Amino acid sequence: PPAGGECQIVRVAVETVIEQGASRFRLINTHLAYHVEGERRAQLDYLRQYQEWEADACVRGIKDCGGAYSHFVLTPDAVLCGDFNMVPESDEYALFAEKGWRDSWREVYPGLPNAATCGIFDNATWPEGAHCRDYFWVNEGFRNRICDVHVDQDIDFSDHQPITLTIEAD
Repeated sequence: PPAGGECQIVRVAVETVIEQGASRFRLINTHLAYHVEGERRAQLDYLRQYQEWEADACVRGIKDCGGAYSHFVLTPDAVLCGDFNMVPESDEYALFAEKGWRDSWREVYPGLPNAATCGIFDNATWPEGAHCRDYFWVNEGFRNRICDVHVDQDIDFSDHQPITLTIEAD
């Protein structure tokens, strides 16, 4: 729920199921709240709960009644990406990682700080300078499919930098 008294824009998470050979995974893109930490934490908690529901549904199954009650193919494997409006040093980041999500940057480059994904060109919006707020998170079962993650720090079309994830083909 949006917090009162702050400038707000609509926040969403959009999901698609990607089928690759015999496997499939869910790709979820989001843009979380910026101004209010409590609102952002609630959004992170919802995304965590949604992943738990999906993984549980894969184990116990869901009755498919057809029509409007049809269900897409379930899969516990997920990639969650976008602007999370949290820095790697934040409590929110640590809590999300403790709940089973893996930061793809840290999987590929353990021990190295996350590459800056914003504040490189737009110092008016980001007076603190270059830092990371954008991620590709993966669930535990998907982490072995990560090949590379890259932040393009040369493009200045936005206050955020493009980030790409390369995964192992099936």
